[in-house]
Formats: sequence, C-alpha cells, structure tokens
Amino acid sequence: MAEQLHRTLGSGTAVVTRLAADLWPAVADERRVELAVLNLATNARDALHGGGEVRIATENLPAGAPRPATVPAGDLVVLTLADTGEGMPPEVIARAFEPFFTTRPQGKGTGLGLAQVYGTARQLGGAVTIRSRPGEGTSVSLYLPRAEPAAKDGPTGGKLETPGLNEAARILVVDDDPQVRAMAVALLEELGYVVDEVFDGAEALRLLRAGRRFDLLLTDYAMPGMTGTELAGRARVAAPGLGVLLMTGYADAAAVPAGTLPVLRKPFALGDLRTAVERLLEGRPGRILPFRRTDDGGGDGRAG
Repeated sequence: MAEQLHRTLGSGTAVVTRLAADLWPAVADERRVELAVLNLATNARDALHGGGEVRIATENLPAGAPRPATVPAGDLVVLTLADTGEGMPPEVIARAFEPFFTTRPQGKGTGLGLAQVYGTARQLGGAVTIRSRPGEGTSVSLYLPRAEPAAKDGPTGGKLETPGLNEAARILVVDDDPQVRAMAVALLEELGYVVDEVFDGAEALRLLRAGRRFDLLLTDYAMPGMTGTELAGRARVAAPGLGVLLMTGYADAAAVPAGTLPVLRKPFALGDLRTAVERLLEGRPGRILPFRRTDDGGGDGRAG
C-alpha cells in the first residue's frame, strides 16, 4: 500500500514503518483492512496540517500478554497507525467511532472513517483502540484474531462466514460510496444479518436476475446511473415481494418521491437501522430474525 499511502499523505509527510518479520496470519478481509488503513491515513494527514510523521507498525500479541480491557483474549495481530499531529481531547475520543460524527467543517468529511475501522474490527472478531492527547498526536490500533494457516488448496479472501447466522435474513446493500457501504454492512452484520454488497444498481440487478435470494434491499437514493427508487422498481420485477429501504442524506431527502418507499435518514445510529430493518422484515414468510445483541448500547445507542 506504500504508493497509495504516499498519494494520500502527500510529500510533506514522512512515513515510518516498523513491521514484524514473523507476523502471524490474521483473520481479515483484505479489502476492508486496506480501506481501514486509508481512512486512518486520511485522518492522520488532516491532523498534521501539511507536515509531520506517520508511523505504521505491526506486531504479534500472544494470549496472556497485557492488553486494554476492550480487547479480546487470545492470540492477536496488531496493526497500529500513529501520527505526530494535534491529537484529540477526551470528549472527541469518546465519540470517535460514531457513524457520521466528525469535527471537520461541513462538507469536508463524512464522519465515517473511524466508524468503518470500528465496524471492520468488530466484524472480524477483533477490536480497535485510540490513544491520544491534545498536542501529542494520535495512535489507533486495530486488533485482529490470529488465524490458523489455510490449506494451500483452501479458499482465500471473500466474505467470512459467521457461525449461527446462516438462517438470518439476507440483505443486499447498494451504495456507490465505499465508506457508507462498508459502514452499513458492518452495522448490519453487527445486528446478525447476512449481508452482500455492490456499488451500483446495475450490479444489484445482475445478482437478482441471476436468482440470488435477498429478503431486503438497502440502497442509497442518489447514485450515478440509477437512483434508488428506480432500482427498487426494477428489483421488484426481478424479485417480487422484495423489501426495500432507501438511505438518503438531508440534501437528497426532498428529491425522494413522497410515500413511495420507507426512508432511513442519514446520519443514523445503530438503533435507527435496526428499527427500520426489523419493521420491514417482521412477519415475512420463511425468514428468521437474528439473535438479539446486548453489547450495542441499547436501541438508541450508536455503533461506537
């Protein structure tokens, strides 16, 4: 990722790496981990204000070694990205993982970067921690469970299968913004659903016309080529009875035809998403509500 990081950080930022030569294999979705690193690099760049240092380190954390209270037990692989920037006060750290929370001026950030990092860590059975003080920089560590070496002819990459979720409702998420899409997928998987994701309406229709079964379509409204309402109409031809939930930001809300489809307004919390999805799926034949989670902060809590 060196070339991507240098493009993201700019010529005024030095990148220092300390990578363990004997690093264990980790349970990970490569694409999402790369996105997490890019999100952390973007935050670091903004905190450096044009110059400074970003340090990237990897290490093994054996079972039994000291760790923060929020980090699970067992062997873990740790990826840390630290900067020498302005740092964060405690009140910002407390909300840093909330979806759509940002300290940047309006229009300068989505507030989804750290939420995506958090969602990736939770999806993979790991954790993420932040250490920061004003004027002393910020360090974010992503903890991933150690994986047993895969057989050479075994599957590599792809979506992880979560035990016990195979009978839960299957949801297709459609959004052209990779940060929004990753955040929505992570929250839905946190709630126990089985989730597939695509970047536009054409790809969603290809899956539906190929016979892929979904209980719910969660789609952004404003997408290039095909709006969410246009996709919903064509999707229900390919899959009659498919539930549809639109996501829309405040700027797009007025453009959504009134009363046509249920709408989930951005920014939304984990409880908002759960309520909207369960309302649409309740009572649908042949589907099973996922188990209830007790660690998400309650019905009104945010995923953070």
